[in-house]
Amino acid sequence: MQEEMTERRDRSHPPRCTAARDDRRIVYMAVMERSATSRTITQQMQSVTHQLLSTGTIRHSLRQSGMSAKRPYLWLPLTGNHRCFSHQWCDEWWPWTTKWNYIVFTDESHFCLKHRDGRIRV
Repeated sequence: MQEEMTERRDRSHPPRCTAARDDRRIVYMAVMERSATSRTITQQMQSVTHQLLSTGTIRHSLRQSGMSAKRPYLWLPLTGNHRCFSHQWCDEWWPWTTKWNYIVFTDESHFCLKHRDGRIRV
């Protein structure tokens, strides 16, 4: 190489396999069904357009439109109204002292006492 004789070449990218119309359709499917995964959107797009698309292509077009992947809620978050009802319930049942020794609150956790079932415990 000679000094100052280098130049930067444009990088080659693979050709796009979706048109702008397909990208809009992908975003529309993701917005209309918020719990849809990239795999289900891929299957829906293949049934509509009869074109083989990968889940990476779906994720890429969603990322380009400003959408990001999020994990779904495993439970509903508590609101102020839920907390208010919980306090009302506690105020109503606080004199029930003799039976509280036999009650366990678990927050819907799974307990397995006899054998391991491979689940992650809380």
